[in-house]
Formats: sequence, structure tokens, C-alpha cells
Amino acid sequence: MKLHILVAAIALTLSACSAPTVGLEARYGRLDADGDVALATGGAAVRNSLGDLGINEGEDSLSLRGDVKFGSPHLTLSTEGAQWSGDGTLTGNFGGIVLGTPVESDLDLSIHRAILTFDLLPIPWVELGLGLGVSALDIQAQVEDTGTSTVEEIDEMVPVPELAARLAVEFWRVRVEALVGGMSYNAGGDTARYLDGDLSARVRLGGLGPVDGWLTAGYRLISIDAEFEDGADDIEVDTTFDGVYFGLRLSL
Repeated sequence: MKLHILVAAIALTLSACSAPTVGLEARYGRLDADGDVALATGGAAVRNSLGDLGINEGEDSLSLRGDVKFGSPHLTLSTEGAQWSGDGTLTGNFGGIVLGTPVESDLDLSIHRAILTFDLLPIPWVELGLGLGVSALDIQAQVEDTGTSTVEEIDEMVPVPELAARLAVEFWRVRVEALVGGMSYNAGGDTARYLDGDLSARVRLGGLGPVDGWLTAGYRLISIDAEFEDGADDIEVDTTFDGVYFGLRLSL
């Protein structure tokens, strides 16, 4: 009798794991960029604000997010990108470009993220998960002296391991979720602090067969604070990117 109960329990667990919940979401929003950055070669780094570089307005942001939940584990994959450009005047040296110089600047930021959390509560309408993740930050920045065409560039692909937490509550046709990850690092003269927070609410519109449609609204904040060496260059970044977004999700 006990063996039958054990076999039934294992079969039930495997059945639950073999039928995961899958969702795919497309988002459109605006990201505001704020903070400062420094680039120095063989000298003290002097920070310029993003406004000094001409990057002081919100820009369109497109992103995709996918979720797979199979029992307790919940995997979230996402990618988001935005581009900024503008004209400014340096208030400090930036690499080989001296302060007071009019410049044209471009900034491209892409964030690719994978988060795996494990639900700790056996409650169907509440999810409290802890876990790990990694973000890949693709940062490309170019600052050009408009008078001499001297160009300074930052081109970095930075993997960032994260500790992550997820809290979600479902009621009626609504799901509200907060997904937060971050890290702090200090070694060999390099320091970094990273925070990525995503707060969203979505409403189920209805379904067609096994597929449900959802309308999503949310707010995302990304904070990057780092000081590190790249060859002969000393780079300092203290920036925040944040904004609201809207999306459409399909799930089954």
C-alpha cells in the first residue's frame, strides 16, 4: 500500500513537471538615462554627466521576455535595448578630449538577462522565489570632438552574476510581480554594484484554446556603478536607466 502511494506521488510530480507554464511577452517603453561617466588614460579620472555629453532625454526601448515555470523552478529570460545620442560640452577631460570641448555623443545599451528562482511557498496564488541569475551588459559609447573629429570610445560586454528574488500575487485576472536582482563586487582595485528591478502588473484578456492573452504595464530600473581598468584606460560609470513600459503577453 505504501509503495502504491509512493509511486502515485512520483507520477503526480513528474506529470506536473512535464507540463510547464510558458509565456512570451513583447514590450515597448521609454528609458531615461541619468548619471555620469569618466574615461582617463594615465591620469586622474574626471567625471562628466550624461547631460554634459548630450545624453539627457528618454529614448524608445524594445524588449522581449520569456518565462517557463515548471513546479517550483521559474526561469525568466529577457533582452532589452535602447540608443541615445545628442550634443553637449565637456565639463572635464574625457580621454584625449579636453574640458570645454563641444562633442557629439552616442550610447547604445543592451541587457540580456537570465534569472532562475525557486518558489518557497506552496500557495497557488502567491509566489515567493529566491535564486540566481546573470546579466550580460553590452555597452557601446562614442564621444566625438566636433572640431577635430577626435573620437573616444567605450565598448564593453560585461557579464554580471546576480542574486535574485521574485514576489508575485495573483487574484481574479490580475498578476502583480516584482523581480529584483543585483550584486556587489570589490577586488583587485575594481569595484562594481549592479541593481536591476522590474515591477509589473498584467491583466488576462481572454484566451483562444490553451493560449491566454495578457496586457502588461510596468516599471524597470537599472543601476550601474563601477570603476575598473580596461588596458591603459581607467573607466568610471555611475548611471541609472529607468522608465515605464507596456506589453502584450501570450501564455499557455
